[in-house]
Amino acid sequence: GDDDLEREGDAGREYHRRQNWSVQWRGKTSAVLQEPAGYSRGTYAGDRMKIYQRLSVRKGSAFQFKMLMEKDPGETALTDFVSGAVSVGNLPGAVRMVAGDFRIRAGQGLLFGGARSFGKGAAVIEPTLRDGWGIPEGISSDEVNFFRGLAAGTGVGPVSVILFGSVRTLSAHISTEGDLRGIDESGYHRTATELDRRDRLTNRSFGGLFRVLAGDWLAAGVNVLRSSLSVRETGEGRPAPSTATTRRGSIDLRIGLPPFTIIGEVVLAGAEVPWIAGILFVPSEKTRIVIVRRFYPAMPEFRRTFGFADGSTGQNEAGTYLGAGISIYPGLIAAGYLDLFSSSAPEPGAFFPPVGIDRLISIRYIPSKRFGIETRYRSRTVEVAGNEVSGAGLPTPGNGVKREDKYRCEVHWKPAERLTCRFRLEYSVASPGTKGETDRGSMVFADLTLEPSRAVTIHSRLQLFGTDSYASRIYTMEADLPGTLTNAVLSGEGSRWYLICAWRLSEHVRFSMKYSRFRRDDLRKIGSGADELPSNIV
Repeated sequence: GDDDLEREGDAGREYHRRQNWSVQWRGKTSAVLQEPAGYSRGTYAGDRMKIYQRLSVRKGSAFQFKMLMEKDPGETALTDFVSGAVSVGNLPGAVRMVAGDFRIRAGQGLLFGGARSFGKGAAVIEPTLRDGWGIPEGISSDEVNFFRGLAAGTGVGPVSVILFGSVRTLSAHISTEGDLRGIDESGYHRTATELDRRDRLTNRSFGGLFRVLAGDWLAAGVNVLRSSLSVRETGEGRPAPSTATTRRGSIDLRIGLPPFTIIGEVVLAGAEVPWIAGILFVPSEKTRIVIVRRFYPAMPEFRRTFGFADGSTGQNEAGTYLGAGISIYPGLIAAGYLDLFSSSAPEPGAFFPPVGIDRLISIRYIPSKRFGIETRYRSRTVEVAGNEVSGAGLPTPGNGVKREDKYRCEVHWKPAERLTCRFRLEYSVASPGTKGETDRGSMVFADLTLEPSRAVTIHSRLQLFGTDSYASRIYTMEADLPGTLTNAVLSGEGSRWYLICAWRLSEHVRFSMKYSRFRRDDLRKIGSGADELPSNIV
């Protein structure tokens, strides 16, 4: 009947999609209109343009080619960073191969975590939803967190296997004695110093992953990684190359016994063993509760492996996280978490690692598709041991407490089919030190999105802010051009507005443009050093 015809039509369209080629190209160019001091002084070798190009060629799931080229402001070559990969699927034995740049996903992300992971926020259950497995292409503007080489994966019944090898270079801070002082993750190659750090390390990595599935209730994996960092000799007078090798293995587990889901991963890493374990409890469709315990030691390779890490720094820490989300009645959702953490290493200038509490409460009410309101409160308190010194010259614990409280109210309103409005008010209170001082900040913005026709979309924002100091700063996510993520940091006093216009010229061509203006009323000039601008307007 009609259902059979519809199913045949869907199957035909899916077959057609798999068999046909598709090509997608995206190009972006941006620049700060005012010239920073680094260009007039000759500090930066290149011009102010940021140029990004990305090409994707695909033939269903059988073949895919991706390539990215990026030039940051101040760099000279359009090909300063080039990333690419070719992936082939549907090979005999269900083998998939990737040659070029790729990432590895496995378990809870302790050993293989892709790029940056979930962070703590209003989606309180998200940090426990990782169930990674696979070889995603590593094509992004992140110039550090990927492998470069060859990877292959296959699966037979409940068993899956991935093998890979990678050889690539990294930018790094190297001392005159040839010691590694740190990996340079900025991705900038503009000045003589930055160019000198480029490609100073060779990173060789080899690994394998083995996974077994037993229906929907069990996923167990064993993962192995051998990685070495070699300091490269790049000229006369350079110290002899040195090599450091690490060998890591991990076991990950996910058990589904409704209404419980148990997750865990442990890394075999010598004296200190990183691990994470948690339970997700779903007693009904309206309620979800999670509790997670984790321990990340102070080891460089675990600096940014999982989303429970305090704030956005990704620092290593141990802690216990409790989160819950409840649908009280249709349209009304309450969520929150409580995170008790202790960092693995002291903050700069302190002798003892900090401990703290991070908590969030969010209530959303969406009675209809045209209206919604959300209120949110987040508080973060960190007790930092002081850097006082006793008469014997030994560090003594202090009672320094840093606290941040943020209050937010946001309203979504859709007065017409092609007009959407969003308003947010946020208030911040920060006590950054031990002297009892309190800094405050506030921010308000209004968003308007208008679709005068189906081919044109106009989005705008007006934002006003004022803070006593950087300690009471406020973060806001901005709309931007496709493929661009902008997280603005607001401190001081001023305003910011932007306008985005997008035209869909045809089914295959889209053009977008953004203009923004940022003003700091409390400054005469914005920035410092090579990034100093001639005025207080960007």
